[in-house]
Amino acid sequence: MLRVQSAPWPRLLRKKKESRPALSSSTDRVIVGLIGKPFGMGGHVTVRVESDDPDRFHPGARFPGPAGDVLVVDEVREAEKGIHLRFAGHHTREAAESLRGHELTIDAAERRALSDGEYWPDQLIGLRVIDPTGGEIGIVVDFVEGHAQDRLKIRAEDGREFEVPFVFDLVPDVDLGAATVTIQPIPGLTD
Repeated sequence: MLRVQSAPWPRLLRKKKESRPALSSSTDRVIVGLIGKPFGMGGHVTVRVESDDPDRFHPGARFPGPAGDVLVVDEVREAEKGIHLRFAGHHTREAAESLRGHELTIDAAERRALSDGEYWPDQLIGLRVIDPTGGEIGIVVDFVEGHAQDRLKIRAEDGREFEVPFVFDLVPDVDLGAATVTIQPIPGLTD
């Protein structure tokens, strides 16, 4: 989720939370977690959380399983990196291992409601990039997380690609209705 409060925008992104389309599904689903290696002998798995909703994982939460079944969260534990989950019916290390690599997904419509000035990064990809006069510059092809600041990756009309820091001074307007992002083309920015 990307949050824009007031100018200058403190645009925050929480690791593309609930934004990345699921690779294992052709439907409109987004990843909220990725199951990693088993943890211990009792069926717990390590999960890399891809959601900024702290209540997404709770006992009773349901996710599509790898075999067309439903995974029901039985137990949740905090971990150093992510969380440890155990699913009903998966109480052995072998059962946990069978889940490794599975994406925990939700329907895109189940993402939390955004406030004004908030965007999911996937909403920005594909938007036309224009200058303040409406001149065409290119299209947003990716959203790049950075340690200091996040950036829009833009493919120019001539095929060149460049990145623009996603800060108010350089990106003064995002208009989802018009499917445009306005950038302030300062010298050297699009070179």
